[in-house]
Order: sequence, then C-alpha cells, then structure tokens
Amino acid sequence: MGRTHTRSGQPAAPPHSDPDYVNGGPPLRFGSGWDHFLVRTVFGAACVIAGYHFRPFGLQSWSAALVGLMFALAVFVFEVRLQRVSLRRLIGGAVGSILGILGAHVMGLILARTSIPEASRSFLDVALLLVMTYIGLVLGTSKGDMLNLQALGGLFGGERNIEHEPKVLDTSVIIDGRVADICEAYFLEGALLVPQFVLRELQLVADSADGLKRQRGRRGLEGVRPDCIPISCAG
Repeated sequence: MGRTHTRSGQPAAPPHSDPDYVNGGPPLRFGSGWDHFLVRTVFGAACVIAGYHFRPFGLQSWSAALVGLMFALAVFVFEVRLQRVSLRRLIGGAVGSILGILGAHVMGLILARTSIPEASRSFLDVALLLVMTYIGLVLGTSKGDMLNLQALGGLFGGERNIEHEPKVLDTSVIIDGRVADICEAYFLEGALLVPQFVLRELQLVADSADGLKRQRGRRGLEGVRPDCIPISCAG
C-alpha cells in the first residue's frame, strides 16, 4: 500500500493554462446535451435519407424513409441502454459477440461442404450467425464483471480506483484517535479530507464542560494536525 497523500494546497491554475480553454472562456469539451442532440439529429436524418434513396426490400420511398427512422430510433434506445452498462460488461459483451461470430463462420464453412440445398444452407448460416452472436453477447455481458482491467496496465486508466479516492473523516473517526496509526501502517491510500463543520464540531467538544468530552475533543484536534497526518480541510 502506498503512503497517504494530500491534495495540493496550491491555488488552482488560471483558466488560460488549460489547453481546453479558449480566450479565457469555458472549456471546449464534447458531451453536453446539445452536442448529443445534434449528433442524433444528423444520424437520424442520414438514416431517413438513406432509406428514402435506396428503398430497401422493394419498399416505396416514404415507407423506406419510415423504416430508416425506426432504425435510427432503435439505435438511440440501444445507445441509452449501453450508457448504463459498466466498462467490464461492455468489453465482455464485445468479446463474446466476436467469438460468437467467429464460431458461426466456422460452422458456416463446415455446412458449405455438405450436400444441404443452398436455400436451406443460407437459412442455417443466418440462423447460426444470429444465435451465436446473441449467446456470445449475453454470456459475455453476464460474465464481464469477472474481468480484471487492472491487469491490462494503463490501457483503461479512466476506470475508477476506489482505493485512491479521497476519504472524508467524520467527528467520531477523528475522536477515536487511531487515524494516524492507520496511516502510518499504510492501510489507507488517497487524500484524507476533513470538512470545516467537522472541525467546528471538534472544537465544541474540546471546549465542553465535561472533562471526558473535553479530553476526547482535544485528542481529536491533536490528531488532525498537519505534522501528525497529512489532511486537507474542505469547506
């Protein structure tokens, strides 16, 4: 376990030092609601235009355009569902789907060497492709939580690391007096944060008329000194 560290006490860098800022304005990052709306509008319009122009399945132009619109809506629903899935499940589903497609392809090569009529063989090829892809997607998604992304190094560095996230200390934990010992034993990683209202509550306990409470409050304040453990005070 690494040594407990604190957040930097230096003031935040000025806006112009961030390359995402332009002329001191807000950062230019994709991901707002309007950005998604614009992309979905363009994609939906492209699907409608493609259906109207190519007229798949021998449909009339406006019927084909409606099919293109329904396809775009189905993609939007699928996208919303994917946003709620964890990265492990996404990777598991993708790997499972690829393996299912490869398995269906191998089976298709075997069927091509049989004497099954071409029409029946084409049906079996499509059926195997759909079934194997579906099974691979479902199984890969259900078993995706078993993946260890940390074994891949920094490839998925954006994945949350709970151990290194800040820990917020409350009054009871500080009064307990063992936080410094735990930090010295390297059982904690990440910044330790103490809200201002917790410090005020500790001060009230330290100024209490009750001798026992006063002693515990002062011991808690003594334990959060910067020279005891590196703690950052948050507002």
